[in-house]
Parts: sequence; structure tokens; C-alpha cells
Amino acid sequence: MLDDIKKRGYIKVGISLGGMPMGGRDRRNEPLGYDYEVAKLLAKKMGVEMRITDIYGDARVSLLVSGQIDLVIGNMTITEKRAEVIDFTDPYFKTGLRVIYQKDQNINSLEDLNGKKVVAGRGTSGATFIAKNVPDAELVYTENFAPNGVLLLKQRRVDAGIEDSSMADYVANQMNSLNIMPGVFEAGEVAMAVRKGQPEYKFYLNEFIATQTKEDALYVICLILIISVVFANLFNYLTLMLQAKARINAVTNLRNSVFNRITELDMGYFTDARKGDLMTKVSTDVQNIEATIVNSLTVLFKEPFLIMGYFFILFFISAELTLY
Repeated sequence: MLDDIKKRGYIKVGISLGGMPMGGRDRRNEPLGYDYEVAKLLAKKMGVEMRITDIYGDARVSLLVSGQIDLVIGNMTITEKRAEVIDFTDPYFKTGLRVIYQKDQNINSLEDLNGKKVVAGRGTSGATFIAKNVPDAELVYTENFAPNGVLLLKQRRVDAGIEDSSMADYVANQMNSLNIMPGVFEAGEVAMAVRKGQPEYKFYLNEFIATQTKEDALYVICLILIISVVFANLFNYLTLMLQAKARINAVTNLRNSVFNRITELDMGYFTDARKGDLMTKVSTDVQNIEATIVNSLTVLFKEPFLIMGYFFILFFISAELTLY
């Protein structure tokens, strides 16, 4: 399979683009998200073009088995039932199920979902979990949780929904009308999926995941350091601005005070012996003003350029996620 992909020059990847942060679309309808970034890195490593098919629910398995796609990187949790018909790689992401519900509903536990309308993606782990653990809940199936299930929640046509924790947290943060139930149910692992009988292809993907996991850890460390430095420089920038204004005011007041004192002196004060002292004071005053101007220019240009530089580094690491 690996040789076939490299020979044809492109890989057909199934990605769920129905909900962030795992997969979604930006305002220009371009794909983005964690799974998309992983797929893009894989295609780059293979040296081939990436062709995406937006998939969800049961279609993830059927399209893979039928050969319409070469690989699924679509927020797919490893389950025994799925493993009977497809092969999973090593996991590249850990997740679990979370319940989100309307704020005006008295829902505090799974038992409170009995008799309630709960939306879930057809063929998903969430749908299976509710059917097994809350048998009296009224399951409302959608082909994909986002946007279809999210729309039902927004329109208040359902009381609650269940989805992977990453998407559930994201949706709850985006909609003020929703609460999220404490706790994560059935913690699981997300992996890539391939057709059975492709050991070399699967081994290649596992090596990619192992390498990428280490790189991801380094990226996270770098991002934390960069963000920390950005905020440190931003704080330093604001501090220097306040200091520069204070210095300008202090120097201005000093100059006015000296000028007023000079004008109050008798003309006899300006003897040859005192001219040198007066010139020294004026010279020092001018130097203070020049130093203040230099500091002001530093504040206006140096720190903002440093902050912009760090954002360019973030953009280089991931343009789509930085812009999002």
C-alpha cells in the first residue's frame, strides 16, 4: 500500500471536519484542526500530495474498507467492534466522552438523562455509551455531531448531547446556553485506521506517530516558552512606555525649574567663574533629554518588533492554528 501511494503521488485521507479542535474549516472554508495538521505532516513525510475526504460516523469505516480512502485520521476512538473489520495504529491522542446540556435543565448526573433527548453522532462511541448506560434516554441521531448535533442544541430541540471531550469542551465554551457535566466517561485512545492486511503500511504509520509524538512534545515546550517570552516582553513594553512618559515629564519639569531659577538671578551672578558651572548643568540637561529620546525610541520599536517576531515563529509552526 505504501508503495502504491508513493507511486501515484497522493494519499487519500479521511478526516472529520465537523468540529474543532480536531477538525473544522475556517472562514474561507479551508480545512484546519489537529487531525488535519497530523495528516499534512504525514503527507509531507511521504513526499506526496494530500487529498481529503470529509468523513464522519459509520462512513469512516465503510469508506476505508471499500478502498475509497487510504487512511482515516478522523477522531476515531479504538474499540473492539471496529477492530474486527479495520486495523488501528498506535494511538496519537487520548480522549473521553463528555455530556453537554441546556443550562435550564436539571441535569447533574447520567441518571438525570433518563427521559431526556440526547443527541449523538450515529455510529459513535457516545451513542453506544448512552444506549448502554442510560437506556431510558431518547437518543437523537445525527450523521455528524458538528454541525448537525450542535445546531439541534442551539435550537433547543434536544436537552443534551454527548461527544468526545475535545469537541464537547469546545462547543460548551462557544455557546453560553450550555453547561458541561463534570467528569469524563469511558476514556479512550484515538488512532489512525487502515484496512486489514497491510502490516508494512501500519508499521510505517506507527513509526511516524512515535517520531511525531516526540516532536509534538518539543513543539509544546517551545510554544510555552515563546508565549511566556511574548507576555514578558509585552509587560516590559508597557512598563517602559510608562517609564518613558515619567522621564519626559521629569526632565521637562527640571528644565522649567532651572530656567525659572536662572531668570530670577541678578546679572552680577553670571561672572566668568560661574559660566563654566552653568554650561555644565545645561550640557547635563541636554544629555538627559537625549537619553530619554533614545529610551522612547527603544520602547516604540524594539519591543513591538520582538513581539511580532515571536508571532512569526508561531505562524511558521502552524499557520492555520495561529490564525484561527
